Amino acid sequence: MRIFFVLTFIVSINCFSQKHTIKVDYTFNLNIGQYQEFQSILYVDKKKSLFLWNNPIVRKVEDENNISINLNELDSIGSFNFRLFSKDSLFSRIPYFNRKVLLLKEKTPEINWKIINEVKKIGDYNCQKAIAKFRGRDYIAWFTSEIPIRSGPWKLHGLPGLILIAYDTSKEIQFVFTSISKSYYKISPILKADQIIGLSEYKKMSKSSSKDFFKKLKSKLPRGAKIKITSKKGIEKFD
Repeated sequence: MRIFFVLTFIVSINCFSQKHTIKVDYTFNLNIGQYQEFQSILYVDKKKSLFLWNNPIVRKVEDENNISINLNELDSIGSFNFRLFSKDSLFSRIPYFNRKVLLLKEKTPEINWKIINEVKKIGDYNCQKAIAKFRGRDYIAWFTSEIPIRSGPWKLHGLPGLILIAYDTSKEIQFVFTSISKSYYKISPILKADQIIGLSEYKKMSKSSSKDFFKKLKSKLPRGAKIKITSKKGIEKFD
């Protein structure tokens, strides 16, 4: 009876991943300049994946001469990371200051994971540890081979099982799954934006945007006014 149960479980997981969309809910904590918590969702089917995350826009103004602005505000749609497996393509929607929306198109990045001989139970799933350096950060991930899907939150992927928990060693970025279920959600994001950019252009913008924007804005402020930029660091770090 026990053997039958295990075999049935494995078969059901395989059917689950092949015939349906899997929905994974995560809590996404981001602490780069200011603390934010996002309720985020990963949808995965045989051909593609979509990671959605959003948060209300928050501006804090201490007084009329001290203004705090977040350069990476999210609009009502928010950000997403959309991956097409067959074309090896990744599209990232980036809401930017003044409601401008960028769409980053890049080849799906390769992440050189090292799987560690360390296991633990997370929820109902047996998980294994993996580490990798990606976009300037050192990540630790816990994945489960019981759901054999090579996907995870944000741009993290490539392990022989679904990534349930991932975080960088500085704890500025943390993804923690809260639930997994089947879904009939149709993965078809609208790939429209004010500007479509490639990775090289995105790297340049990431390095210079805060500095250039600060100079332009400062020239328009009244004398004596102070401005604080709350997003000097980003999720991705480029040399």
